[in-house]
Amino acid sequence: LTPTSTSPFKVGSCSKNNNISNTYSCPTAGKSCVDVGGIQKCSINPCIDLDVTPPEDITPSSHTEIDDGKRNVDGACMEQPLMFSGRNSSCKYSGVTKNCCKNTDTVYRDSSGSILSNSAKSLAITQTYEAISAAYTAYTTSLSAGATIATSSAAASGAAQSAFVGVDPYSIAIAAAIQVITKMIACGQQDTETAMLNGSGYCHFIATFCSKKWPTGCVQKSKSYCCFNSKLGRILQEQGRAQMGKGWGSPTNPSCGGFTPDEFQSLDFSRIDLTEYYGDIKSKGDSLIQKNITDGVNNYYQQIQR
Repeated sequence: LTPTSTSPFKVGSCSKNNNISNTYSCPTAGKSCVDVGGIQKCSINPCIDLDVTPPEDITPSSHTEIDDGKRNVDGACMEQPLMFSGRNSSCKYSGVTKNCCKNTDTVYRDSSGSILSNSAKSLAITQTYEAISAAYTAYTTSLSAGATIATSSAAASGAAQSAFVGVDPYSIAIAAAIQVITKMIACGQQDTETAMLNGSGYCHFIATFCSKKWPTGCVQKSKSYCCFNSKLGRILQEQGRAQMGKGWGSPTNPSCGGFTPDEFQSLDFSRIDLTEYYGDIKSKGDSLIQKNITDGVNNYYQQIQR
């Protein structure tokens, strides 16, 4: 049995059980004993049996509308093309787990790789996590078997290199990714990916929602996002949707799809502020900034008009 919360306690102590070491019983039926300042007291909340009444998990499944349509033999899209599509994602930040939404700073960046390659960026995100997970497992397993730190580190390096096959090392800050995932390994893949994407400026925050409920209320909250394959994609989506009055859906059912060609052509780009994007790639020189943006947009048009 599990107490439903650790909020205020009744005055009065629990009784220590005679035959079971370090266990206590509350004289009020259905109440749990909780340590309060070194004294076992009865909780004001009833116990619940989680085997009989299991918690309700309300975590939206992550999905994407990227390159999932049918194509003809020439590679042309046969369905409704969508531009600058994203995917819904979430991370747990308050409740029964630690904060898995904390800011990671920049891990992914627009300055390298094609803005067009949504599937490639998605692959890099997934494989980054898998690579560091493999390295972490190899390292801890080696250490627990009695190997030296040097040997364990070599094992971790080999495991990571094997898992990084196909990842573009120039589109992700490998050192930053390793540090982030090593610290957040207990959070799980979706939480960690969401935190890295959001820290890199790729996600639009939608709202918080209760992702785990016990019969007496919410015990875990999560943050819901729409995440894109580039910061440029996120900026265009945020400001473009505002122009069209297009919403983002609900936190448990986000609307992260891209613009149709007609919607995209209707945008007034003179009203879109790209200052944030300019700042990120200023080191490339002003002459390349507009080219990056123009090429990214043109690439999308070329893909859907093939």
